[in-house]
Amino acid sequence: MQLLLFESSRGVPSFIQSVLGAGATLAVSVSGGKDSDAMLRYLVSTHSAKNWTGELFSLFCDLGRIEWPGVFEHLHRVCAELNVPLTKLYPKRSMIDEWQQRYETILSKQQEKPFWSSSAARYCTKHEKTQPADKLLRGHQFVVCAIGLRAEESSARAKKPRYQVRNDIASVWYKTPKSYKSAEEKERWAEQAYQNWLDNDRKGRFALSWHPIHDWSLAEVWQQNGTSCEEVARRSALYQLGELKQALQGFPCHWAYVSSNSRLSCSLCVLASSHDILNGTQHNLRTWTELALMEVTSGWSFQQGRWLLSLASENIALTLAKEKRLLKVLCALQLVQPVNPIFFLSLICLCKLAQLAFWTEEAVVAIAHQLRIYSIPD
Repeated sequence: MQLLLFESSRGVPSFIQSVLGAGATLAVSVSGGKDSDAMLRYLVSTHSAKNWTGELFSLFCDLGRIEWPGVFEHLHRVCAELNVPLTKLYPKRSMIDEWQQRYETILSKQQEKPFWSSSAARYCTKHEKTQPADKLLRGHQFVVCAIGLRAEESSARAKKPRYQVRNDIASVWYKTPKSYKSAEEKERWAEQAYQNWLDNDRKGRFALSWHPIHDWSLAEVWQQNGTSCEEVARRSALYQLGELKQALQGFPCHWAYVSSNSRLSCSLCVLASSHDILNGTQHNLRTWTELALMEVTSGWSFQQGRWLLSLASENIALTLAKEKRLLKVLCALQLVQPVNPIFFLSLICLCKLAQLAFWTEEAVVAIAHQLRIYSIPD
């Protein structure tokens, strides 16, 4: 049979329209960040307007205690507003536990090499997000997974195809050949593979990854979320002045953007800018303490050439006091949920006393003070 040709256009490519119009499930990968928020809002509206009949749901991979506070609460609120089911997934180990496990494995083998993930070793994305998502998506024979990557973010992302076969879960007959390297080749193969799947009477699983907002600008992202670059800047200025409630109330995205973070990934991310690393440290002191301790123990810096140890606050107690004040405002605005006492009871049953003691305010202050005077290795 002659191959169907699909024209590209800004918005939903005609090929993707054809696939979703044929009843494919649409799984929207969300993180709580502005890009995936905008993508979800856009796709819910588009799904309804185009009368696509396949199932639509969102999926979130929880990375554990390295997440920014309030991420799940934010996602729950957005999905409730849009009337979209939210599926929460968990990796085999949380991100911090994965780093710890890798360090212990390297140590047991008497090797000397870094264990942190990096741009050259992005196992964090594969193990913590992609694999749990794929496990769920294998339950669908005909599925499109939407991911909120934008070309404007980096040169590497600019080279990504708008859509391609999701090789890890697609049946063997439809996987993209390894010789296909360019975005154009991968897109053409996806179209050919879809035709092959139809010709084979829909035998096996056909799965795609799609980047719906690949060509969007930052201004378009904020606009889709119901705000603007100027409004975010105005709120950030109020936040820096200590007007927390006024800055945060009614903001449609996660509060970390108002605190001046440019992206929302892990609260301390190995790929983050120096600004976001510092901001993450100032707002997540316990996470910083745990990771800085891992630096001291291992002798390897969190980022190449950049030690978390170097970001220690001059006044640890003041940093914690600011965190506590912020938490009260976040709880009052229902941007984070107060910790349920039942959680503490279950924690006591599961953890050793020494582990629980680490999270007391006194312990964090004492450890952080010691880390502040620790000499950074050459």
